[in-house]
Amino acid sequence: MQGEFLNHPVLAEIAENQASLWRRFILRWDLQNGVVTIPKSVKAHRIRENS
Repeated sequence: MQGEFLNHPVLAEIAENQASLWRRFILRWDLQNGVVTIPKSVKAHRIRENS
């Protein structure tokens, strides 16, 4: 399922309006629905955002 949701039309619309928030939106949805997600990044600011 890696990256599968990135092409979802609703998420595309959200990303268009809130470009920097779509990653957090997906993480929040996963947490609320019991989906285990392991975000990956090498950039320190994104690691902090994902936490």
